[in-house]
Amino acid sequence: MSKITPAQRKFLLAERQVELEVIDVLHDLYKETQKEMRQYASSKKVKALEAKRDLLRTQRSINEQLKKYYEEVGDKVGQGVVESAIRGIDMSYDYTSKRIRNSGDKAALELRRRAVVEDTLNNIDVVIQRVKSPTTKTFSETVWGTRDLTQDMLNRKINLALLKNKDVETLAKEIEVFVNPDVKGGVRYASLRLARTEMGNAYHRATIYAGFTDPNIIGFKWKLSPAHPKVDICDRYAKEPFYTPITVPNKPHPNCLCWIEPVYKGGPSFAGFRERATDEIEESTKELEGLKEIAYKKLR
Repeated sequence: MSKITPAQRKFLLAERQVELEVIDVLHDLYKETQKEMRQYASSKKVKALEAKRDLLRTQRSINEQLKKYYEEVGDKVGQGVVESAIRGIDMSYDYTSKRIRNSGDKAALELRRRAVVEDTLNNIDVVIQRVKSPTTKTFSETVWGTRDLTQDMLNRKINLALLKNKDVETLAKEIEVFVNPDVKGGVRYASLRLARTEMGNAYHRATIYAGFTDPNIIGFKWKLSPAHPKVDICDRYAKEPFYTPITVPNKPHPNCLCWIEPVYKGGPSFAGFRERATDEIEESTKELEGLKEIAYKKLR
């Protein structure tokens, strides 16, 4: 099994940080939902019609809270996507850096890496775009699709409760469980799947993009994650000798933790970079934060 690279480690840390931030936001949603449902459950219902009106009002309120929740989650995941794309570029260059010893070549490699990062951030929406398919969606469409799916699940629970005349206490508990950050299903699962899948895709596509910038990278080898739970299409991908940068498959399923490693032919080439001044490295560092903010705005 391949040893994890510094860029992979940073990506996993960034992914975990976003997951924790999403859970924090979910705690806020949970508190508001608890308040709504307990208020609904504790109120005295004189007539069935009044009870139904109260429930529909509560339903609208929770849906509005879910909308705001996914706006905030989208912000946090979007920032994570930008960071993941940078780590994807770095991952490809981690492997290249292991193949050189000359300090001049290392400085040239760093200049080229930073140029690719800058280009990636300027074109983030294109770089992370999955290979075209009938189901290809933009990042924003994926966020709102997850929101709509979660709202549909909530609305089905409430509509079913109305049909079955469930008592208010039972329904209140069901809705609270649905948004509880300590319960693995419901809103928690949908939110974390969104974060892991979109950040993993950005990391994957940016790694491939970096491959196009290195004339000595002829393709990528699919590597199975140690956390791979069962045999699936990823095992078939891993059996291939390698994929060219053009033919590397998309991540095949949500929560995919597999990665790709560069396959080389010949030694590293630094044409057009070795002659440039070393102080350009420091200058490009100053510009990076501004470019990250521009890239994030493009996604939203």
